[in-house]
Amino acid sequence: MTTEKTSSPRRSGADWFGLVAFAVLVICSAVLVVRLISTKFLPTGQLLLAVGALLVLSGLHGWVQLPRREKTGGKIACGIVALVLAAAMLYGAVALGSVQHAITDVADKSVETDITCVIVNADDPAQTLDDVKGYRFGILEDRDTENTQSLLQQLRGRLQGRPWVTVTWFVPDEKKAGGNCVTTTGQAMKLRGQPPALLLSEGEEIPLERMLALELIENPG
Repeated sequence: MTTEKTSSPRRSGADWFGLVAFAVLVICSAVLVVRLISTKFLPTGQLLLAVGALLVLSGLHGWVQLPRREKTGGKIACGIVALVLAAAMLYGAVALGSVQHAITDVADKSVETDITCVIVNADDPAQTLDDVKGYRFGILEDRDTENTQSLLQQLRGRLQGRPWVTVTWFVPDEKKAGGNCVTTTGQAMKLRGQPPALLLSEGEEIPLERMLALELIENPG
């Protein structure tokens, strides 16, 4: 009695095309999932739904492509769909990376803040910008930083004598954007190093970075 060995049919070109398309789909799905996790654009719930949808999609394509089938039309059509989806996933992963890079560049850029002081006469009742509508203003284009620094150097050598000074400086508003320019007269007690500040006898502590003008009073009245 003889037994005949039946050899399994060899995979056709359509089979191999389907398998390659399936592998490409799985790889691109993994790349997209990694990109979604790294960018953190989706909340956890939506991320899990996206991962689940990709797993189901890959599973369906695997169910079509992995078994050997006599009819290859379905495999070819499914393979073409898989390649289109894989290309879309790859494009989405690249786009997410570009968006993340752009956001990182914006976040890393330093923000420069310009402080503008509106100064009126001491007896003027204006307290806010709304109060000065219709006023005509001049523009001080330079804070005279050079002279201020020169006076600070003179002040350092005369602190033991508690010299009188008049300081104009910017005081930011603690509750909203903006603030006021304040002019204070008092005896200079100390120049602190970190953070740099001038301490006056009345307890005023004036940060040097907010100082707009400094005047040494030689003969206080």
